[in-house]
Amino acid sequence: MRSPFRSERQAFRLVPAVAAGAAVVAVTGAFAGTAVVAVVTALVAAALVAFYLLQGRTARRIPAAPAHVGAPRELRALLLVDEPPLEESLSSLCRQADRVLVVSLAETSRLRRWVSDVDPARKRAHTLMEDVVSRLRSLQVEVSGVVGEGDPFAAVDDALRTFGGDEIVVASHDARLVGRLRGRYAIPVAPAARS
Repeated sequence: MRSPFRSERQAFRLVPAVAAGAAVVAVTGAFAGTAVVAVVTALVAAALVAFYLLQGRTARRIPAAPAHVGAPRELRALLLVDEPPLEESLSSLCRQADRVLVVSLAETSRLRRWVSDVDPARKRAHTLMEDVVSRLRSLQVEVSGVVGEGDPFAAVDDALRTFGGDEIVVASHDARLVGRLRGRYAIPVAPAARS
């Protein structure tokens, strides 16, 4: 017999929802009459069906490589930062890349984004970007910088669209970010040593 679930993950997500629905019906049954219990049961059932149907199939994303921008032999590196990288990482990057774009993430909480209070995060990101750009310029590499979205994927997408990029180097407090970026882009993604 074919499973009605699209994946094990979907089945396991439905278990707590069913348990919560059963608890709501049980509590209602303890304090209300039969008619109220019937209405609540119908509402819980409808909510569970909606929960099942709205859990769409997550499309598997195939890693994509951006089109090469610049001269044929020019190597462009995108340096994604939310923490300052160590000098040795910058030196190594300068030996490999002809041009570097520093993308500093303006990370902020959801609440601050919701109330449009992103200025402190953008100011921190701008200061970090200027510091890293200055350090790279002192190493004699052609470099520019931008403040990117707090969402690293949106920031990288924007940067690759305009600057291109043959590799991505990441200096981040998020240890999983390198792996997540590798799953999305078919170009080399490497961690940078951080201070």
